[in-house]
Amino acid sequence: MKKFNTLLLLLFCFSVSVQAQRYVTEQFSDVNVETDVVYATNISILTGMPAPLDLTMDVYTPAGDTETGRACVMVFHTGNFLPVGTNGSTTGAKNDFTVTEIATRLAKLGYVAVVPTYRQGWLPLSEDLDTRVNTLINAAYRGVQDSRALVRYLRKTKAEDDNPYGITNNHFTMWGVGTGGYISTASATLDEYQDVVLEKFIGPDLMPFVTLEANGDPDGLMEAPLNQVNTPGYSSEFSLSVNMGGALGDLSWLDEGDIPMISYHTPGDPFAPYDTDLLIVPTTGDLIVEVSGSYDMIERVNELGLNDDFEAVTGDPFTAAAIETTENPNDPEAPSTEGGLPGLMPFNRPFWTNPFSGMPAPESDPWNAWNAEFWSTQAHPSCPDGAPLEQCNFHV
Repeated sequence: MKKFNTLLLLLFCFSVSVQAQRYVTEQFSDVNVETDVVYATNISILTGMPAPLDLTMDVYTPAGDTETGRACVMVFHTGNFLPVGTNGSTTGAKNDFTVTEIATRLAKLGYVAVVPTYRQGWLPLSEDLDTRVNTLINAAYRGVQDSRALVRYLRKTKAEDDNPYGITNNHFTMWGVGTGGYISTASATLDEYQDVVLEKFIGPDLMPFVTLEANGDPDGLMEAPLNQVNTPGYSSEFSLSVNMGGALGDLSWLDEGDIPMISYHTPGDPFAPYDTDLLIVPTTGDLIVEVSGSYDMIERVNELGLNDDFEAVTGDPFTAAAIETTENPNDPEAPSTEGGLPGLMPFNRPFWTNPFSGMPAPESDPWNAWNAEFWSTQAHPSCPDGAPLEQCNFHV
């Protein structure tokens, strides 16, 4: 297994502090996991023909806990909006090591952690760039609708189902890993449909890639051919957005009054930019569309005052280390960040050498891990004909 870096968030700033040290230090030695709970049904295009798909979640709770007003963290997996393997990666499901480990650690701290599925499917292999951008932004839009349906469903369980998960209505965090980070940042900032009617999301026929008529509204509360309404009557709002290796679709989505944001990022990530640049999808290595990574995103978040509450947190060694490494190595003209950008957590990682190509590359996701014994036996779809398996597989 790859090394899993110890993570410590400032989530307790937005949590219920009814018990000393809950959410700050480990309180429970074991967790209970309820799997495959259906939280919504919506239209999937993964197989090419739109069809209803049950969306499910695994719920992690502290074993032996009697608290019934716990803060809830929803942890979204990565995967390039495609299934494991098909996406050219060892990850892409709710049983990925990273999300299950994060959920387990959160539950031991006293949170309720929810790891959901969300709709996948787009056309990364299309030779037409507009088609790739169109289908990818549609996939991300569906991810936002699914994430907000999940928030509403959890609120419904408290209001109508005797609160089976012991949660409070007021403290929901959305935490996304990789592709899930794109969902968590967009879900925190897409206030209305017009936010996605941007020049880069409009085709050569001058039609937006996402339309209300086909897709419905960002909350998923408008019936449409590609959207079914789930759990209306409840709020889709949440309190904190956490991004781990993803980016924001556009800086214009950030507004005064948005929620606080925390972002983990490898500054040299070759796929998700640290500043504002073109997104490269690992599935194909193609340039897709301009997005804003953690540095530019959190800089703007702080300009708007959204992370002001973090200034009250002192004495955390992880925050202190992050403050020392917030400069933007990709842009020497970037404004000075002496004193740190609250909410920005850079991971300055070393380069490694691809054993097949011999080319150096920065490590982009040091929090991910997988079963090396299995994935070293699986030929990667991008392997050239005749490439030896030991030099071209999913593990390397």
